[in-house]
Amino acid sequence: MTAPRYLGLQANEIPTVALAAGVTAHAVSGTWGSATGAVQPLADVALAWLDLTEGATVTLPIAASRSIFFYVVRGSVRVNGTEAFARELVEFNHDGDELAVEALTDSVLLLGHAQPFGEPVVSGGPFVMNTEAEIEQAYADYQQGKFGRWNG
Repeated sequence: MTAPRYLGLQANEIPTVALAAGVTAHAVSGTWGSATGAVQPLADVALAWLDLTEGATVTLPIAASRSIFFYVVRGSVRVNGTEAFARELVEFNHDGDELAVEALTDSVLLLGHAQPFGEPVVSGGPFVMNTEAEIEQAYADYQQGKFGRWNG
């Protein structure tokens, strides 16, 4: 139930950092190597896209307690010994504290991790709340202009 906000970023406003030879992270949120993301989220969410050149490897420390979002946008990689290909979402067990990634081809990954919320999550359109009633209230607030109006 926080105040709505919008942050529009251009590519040049998103910090980049080399994580290893042939591996560049574009830090959207959280900390990636020496770069801090352009967005300061309300929750502890780290999100970046990684550009990897063929043959590049990187090991990323991510605590086993965190949930991981790992989507192969383009190319193919081997992560913790398992191959993943373009347009695949990889699911992980909570049994290790690092991801070992090897680019089998030039690749782009969308990678995020966060501490699980441990509470109900209900989504509807652009809204994410804890209950259906809260989703309905969010739509009512939006329709009443409580999120602001576009004067463009």
